[in-house]
Amino acid sequence: MAILDKPPSVSPTWPCASVISRKPRANENRTRHCESPETGATSICLLRRTQFEVKIRRHRVFFGMGLDHRMDPLHLFIALGPLAAYLLLVGIFNLRKRPFVTTGARDAAALGVGLSGFAIAGPMELFLPEAANRWFPGGVWILLILMYVLCLSLLVLLLRPRLVIYNGRPDDLRPLFANLFAEIDADARWAGDCVTLPSLKIQLSIESQPMTQTIQLVSAGPNQDPVAWKHLERAIQKKLRKQESPRSLMGYSLITTSLVLTLATTCWVAIRHQDIAASLVDMLRL
Repeated sequence: MAILDKPPSVSPTWPCASVISRKPRANENRTRHCESPETGATSICLLRRTQFEVKIRRHRVFFGMGLDHRMDPLHLFIALGPLAAYLLLVGIFNLRKRPFVTTGARDAAALGVGLSGFAIAGPMELFLPEAANRWFPGGVWILLILMYVLCLSLLVLLLRPRLVIYNGRPDDLRPLFANLFAEIDADARWAGDCVTLPSLKIQLSIESQPMTQTIQLVSAGPNQDPVAWKHLERAIQKKLRKQESPRSLMGYSLITTSLVLTLATTCWVAIRHQDIAASLVDMLRL
């Protein structure tokens, strides 16, 4: 009996296999339907690398890979711009001649705005819903930024009442707090760094960071009166108008860092200004 040899299996040659490694043009479709010459089956051949790999390569700065010539100037500006503004604002507070008082909600909101650039240039673009972007090109970013704002607002509202005092020394402000608490509540009681104001329904603890010259009055306990905290904030602001404090060295370091970030970002944008338009189109998926 003759033994019939099976013909060697030949892998089908796909017409668009040669264009996978080629960088697509700006107006070129990202996929192409190709037909197998043997089976007639239809498959989708990608004209470029997967979007996830492209995004990972673009976001190397967020994984500590450093700055190289392939760094996108648009994403660098978006990430470091709000952070530089936040550092500049806090540095100005630390260089005032008098302590600056603000609420914990405003302080947390300012920090959230300062970190918003990293959220936009990082996770938002990395996990951008492509299916929704096909129906609403570019407008998905409005929804993502709105979601970030809502999440930040929810976090701020869930925080307990807190007062933050920039550029204030604990040794100078502790006697001021003792006199102030005795004036607004005669039944004020001290227990170490904790204070109870029964008539105002306030229980707080005094926390200080000598290195940054920052003092925080943090609520202790869930039962707090928000109106009484507003009254306490106005009373502390009135007391600190006559209190002078030396400028903090932390303010100079924060302002210097802000200026360095701004200068580095501006120079990189000026060097790679021809890539900004293309990066914006690619970021918005237009």
